[in-house]
Amino acid sequence: MFETNFLKGRWVIEDLKVVRTLLRGQSLKWMIGAIVGSVFVAGLDMLGVFMLLPLMQLLTGVDTSSGIYGSVSNFLGTNETQSLVGFFALIAGISFLLKSVAAVAFRWWLLGKTKLMEVTATSELLSRYVSATYQSHREREIASIHRNLGYSASQAFNSVVLGLISNFADLITLVGIGVILTIMSPLAAGAAVVFFGLISVLVQVLLKKHHHAVASDLSKSDLESWNAIMPSINGFRDSRLLGKSQIFVGRYKQAKLRSAAAARKFSLLSELPKYVMEIGLIAGIGLMAWILFATSTVAESLSILAVFAGAAARMIPTLNKFLATAGGVRTGRDGLRILADEVRRMDSEPTVKDVPKEDSPMSGDLVIEDLSFRYPDSEDFVLKDVSLDIPEGRSTAIVGSSGAGKSTLLDLILGLQYPTTGTITCGGVNIYADEGRWFKNLGVVPQDVYILDDTLEANIAYGLSNAEVDKEALANAIALAQLEGLVSELPEGLATRLGERGVRLSGGQRQRVGIARALYRNPSYLVFDEATSALDNETERKITETIEALSRTRTVIIVAHRLSTVRNVDNVVFMSHGQVAIQGSFDEVRRGNQEFARLVELGRLE
Repeated sequence: MFETNFLKGRWVIEDLKVVRTLLRGQSLKWMIGAIVGSVFVAGLDMLGVFMLLPLMQLLTGVDTSSGIYGSVSNFLGTNETQSLVGFFALIAGISFLLKSVAAVAFRWWLLGKTKLMEVTATSELLSRYVSATYQSHREREIASIHRNLGYSASQAFNSVVLGLISNFADLITLVGIGVILTIMSPLAAGAAVVFFGLISVLVQVLLKKHHHAVASDLSKSDLESWNAIMPSINGFRDSRLLGKSQIFVGRYKQAKLRSAAAARKFSLLSELPKYVMEIGLIAGIGLMAWILFATSTVAESLSILAVFAGAAARMIPTLNKFLATAGGVRTGRDGLRILADEVRRMDSEPTVKDVPKEDSPMSGDLVIEDLSFRYPDSEDFVLKDVSLDIPEGRSTAIVGSSGAGKSTLLDLILGLQYPTTGTITCGGVNIYADEGRWFKNLGVVPQDVYILDDTLEANIAYGLSNAEVDKEALANAIALAQLEGLVSELPEGLATRLGERGVRLSGGQRQRVGIARALYRNPSYLVFDEATSALDNETERKITETIEALSRTRTVIIVAHRLSTVRNVDNVVFMSHGQVAIQGSFDEVRRGNQEFARLVELGRLE
């Protein structure tokens, strides 16, 4: 058992070292401050307890003409017992008062620093999430991200980190008071240490398994509740139409009931040591009284017993808190482990920097040479030996049946995925050499435009505050996206809030907002990813006209299923089975490829 506990202790230390990397060097100063504060508060506690001995001895009639009493009498100018009692009572009272004030101030500082570290760590963790590769992001569960940024981080810092520091402070206090009691009566102090030590160990041994079970239940139920929330909210339409909404509500309720049961058990486990110690206190005082009266005079026994009783009044609450916090540390260890494992995983993954190393614009043809791609967990290539040129200042459409590889090729062109072999260059520069620079030159309009629960202006100037918005660029983007009609229709114009997920907009309006967002940065390369596939014919025609107008002033890349969207582009790239089957003008590709000609007859790509 000792070896198992030792290994678990090492795991906690290793996990803390891993999580510490999220703090960017803040933890060292904090640790020094925590140690100094703990020692200072413990010192005041020791002084208060130490002052109880002369106070009790005076009350039992000790000789006041020598020793510390003589020195104090000379200082006060009197050896009256009443004056001496008042002096030592004042010192003890001031010590306890200062200790209480210092303890509150130290606790306030400690809580503030711990919360600040949690904020720093979770912000850094979120930064790592958004800096992960697109492939890593696709493989990560959203519910797990919620849990790691919420429950796991809270457990790691509020239960483990704060708990360990609190226990360190309490341990110093307990040891310090124990040393004073040992000086007064080694035998009684030793008996008390053994007696209460055995009780503490017994309590921890009996509760350890329950703490681990509670930690596991809390972690699992938190993840299960998020797994129930996601389809209920994000999949609202499907859940409603399939009549399954209440099923997810039921799953959520069951998860929260398990969480509530675990939380209730944790609260009880935290309070149990207090009740055990209250019983032990009565028995302990009886044991010390028996030892003292058997080994000392009545006067000495009474004075020392009174000091022990006063010390117990300070030690027992501290010991109770120590045991309860130890249980909290044990329970929070599961959250710490989850967080540390996530950091280890992310440390082993590549990251993407979306801040440009160089700020100059990119220009020139996009050249794809001998490009092949397969996913890390697959042996089969999705793209094989793809080579093509996308001329600058022209419009190029990438089309093909489902599974042909066009979406994967677009992800590679956008810099979201990395080729297994081959290169993609823009004007002779590898786009992966400075991904941030490449992103800055791109404007992308996806099939499902993400709408912020914010104003129309904020949705176009995505991520910028009102003060940072370039009004001229905003007006230009609105004009190019032909969005003036929507602006005039909305009650507050650009200041109108669009609602979460753009509930106030039609499909065509959403796409125009997406086009305006893409154009706001005045990109050199404009990409439309299935931007019209979910629109009705009339709306698609209008959006297509907008795309055709834009293609006269910049390089446009279109991925589409519908042929009507790409009928008038300069260059069509037809893909089949992960390869470029043919490219050329629309009519050239139709004449040169039977599969494409058949799809033209069908009127759309399927």
